[in-house]
Amino acid sequence: MRYREIITTLPWIPPAFLARLHQHAAVLGLKSGFITPARRAATPNVVTCTGLSREHLGDELFERQFHHRRVWCKQQCPGDYEIEPIRNDRMVLIGYDFRFVQQGDAALFKIYFC
Repeated sequence: MRYREIITTLPWIPPAFLARLHQHAAVLGLKSGFITPARRAATPNVVTCTGLSREHLGDELFERQFHHRRVWCKQQCPGDYEIEPIRNDRMVLIGYDFRFVQQGDAALFKIYFC
């Protein structure tokens, strides 16, 4: 199947719906796209959480712990933060880097979760 054939078979999504979806994601604090070098430079304080993965913890425990960390970041960090996945050489998720603008936020996160 060629690209133009695939595109014509996909359901059409109204642009207004996509705009609302992006607005709701922004309200929830979700950021789109990959973490760029500029975003990494803006969040230099890193706390690495290896082992925070479904394969290591199982679905239920991973969801609970990851959610708890995300909510903590959203509520406690007045500065910006990023959550970046860590993958091994086979592209298997092995954990997350929690990146913070302020060093104090990174220290509190490390004390609380590590």
